[in-house]
Amino acid sequence: MNVCILASLEQDRDNIQRLAHAYMQKGYFVIYPFPKPDVPRQTIFLDYLRNIDKADKIAVLTKSDGTIGDGVAYEMAFAEYLVKPIIIFQPNENGGFTKVE
Repeated sequence: MNVCILASLEQDRDNIQRLAHAYMQKGYFVIYPFPKPDVPRQTIFLDYLRNIDKADKIAVLTKSDGTIGDGVAYEMAFAEYLVKPIIIFQPNENGGFTKVE
């Protein structure tokens, strides 16, 4: 099963990797954002839309303050259009994640 993580690259990359690792430990194939400085932003965005399309499940990681960026909001809307199950997580003070209802 494929999981695609949606998260703003400006946030703590350790949180993104921790969430990806948690899914990998459960046997999921995980796609998550990481910096690609030599790739045009539009190419990255279009590739990520393809990743969302291929995913069985979408995991959204909010920023520490509970907000999401405009790009993540757009990706979530695209995932909803494709009727993908979406789970939202917020980093917590224990180094883990709290599921947002």
